[in-house]
This record gives sequence, C-alpha cells and structure tokens, in this order.
Amino acid sequence: MTPGPAFSLVIPTRDRYEYLIHMLRALVKFPSRNFEIVVADNTHANPEMRDLIAAVASDRLRREE
Repeated sequence: MTPGPAFSLVIPTRDRYEYLIHMLRALVKFPSRNFEIVVADNTHANPEMRDLIAAVASDRLRREE
C-alpha cells in the first residue's frame, strides 16, 4: 500500500487567479511527491479556477469549494 502525502499545502483564494496559476505551476514542478496541493476558493461561480486547475493537471492537486 502506498502511503498518502506527508502534508497538505492549502492555498486559500478568492478572485486572484493571475497569482494562483503561477503558484500552482511552480509547486507541481517540485520533485518531491510527499505533499498534496489543496486550493480553497470561496468565489460563488468559479469556472476560471476550474480551467486553471485543469491546465495544471497534477494528481497532487485538489480543489475545495
């Protein structure tokens, strides 16, 4: 059985996608696989964020609404 991530890096955001995409692209380049990235967005309608997360496409990335 593969152990889960050692820790979660949580990024809270609201309508700051121009900064979020740079952060996500940098984080998924880290060679370590022992962490997950959780994006918590409290925007009411956020199709732009879903598109950004899909563009990054990492199995370490989770979205919380």
